[in-house]
Amino acid sequence: MLAKDPGPAETILPPGMSASASVGYTPNCGAAEPGARPAFVEITPPDEQDFVVASVEMPTGLTLLICGSHVDVTALVSGPNGATTS
Repeated sequence: MLAKDPGPAETILPPGMSASASVGYTPNCGAAEPGARPAFVEITPPDEQDFVVASVEMPTGLTLLICGSHVDVTALVSGPNGATTS
């Protein structure tokens, strides 16, 4: 994981504001593994069974693909830049 997970916390967003998370995953597929670009993430609030589907915005031109099944996602934080590093 490249970012410090802020841990569970209530995140209240006023209308029009956004939340984000940082994602780490197994990159660089081999020739036998085509890999995939993430498109959506399911967000399940604490103590809930229903989830919300949100799109994943990847930087244009990013050539790394997810391979295998190891994906780490931090808790959501207010704003567009995900969790902080360190």
